[in-house]
Amino acid sequence: MNWEIFGSIGEFVGAIGVILSLVYVGFQVRQNTRTMHAASIDALISSSNFVRQQIVANTEVADIYDRGNKDPDQLTEPEMVRYRVLIASILWTSWNAYAQTQLTGLAASTFDAQKPFIRRIVTTNGGKWVWKNYQDEFETDFRAAIDEIIASA
Repeated sequence: MNWEIFGSIGEFVGAIGVILSLVYVGFQVRQNTRTMHAASIDALISSSNFVRQQIVANTEVADIYDRGNKDPDQLTEPEMVRYRVLIASILWTSWNAYAQTQLTGLAASTFDAQKPFIRRIVTTNGGKWVWKNYQDEFETDFRAAIDEIIASA
């Protein structure tokens, strides 16, 4: 028997094993990425629903939201603070969606789906007021994305 043949066969079998291992790891990474994206979307939906639930569950908050959207100047100082924080919370949720699409490879359509909702918020009188006075609380790229949404309204 020629030991070189056995050595070559061993190397070939080892190479096949490495290739199969790499394919398996590739499938695992792909599955993990999908799981992480699903978890990100779930977290985005949960945070959006939490903010919306605050409006739906509390008539006082709903009233502040409604009046603030129409004319923030008619709000009292404490109501104006509550309105600003509520709108900022909505925008922070949208910023999270934007960041997830930019940083994690989450589909751009995730943020695109937020655009009509963002447009409805930032084109109200109150939304314009919040954005004009507090947009510097957000990252530059996100501000540009919001400004583009406003310009397309």
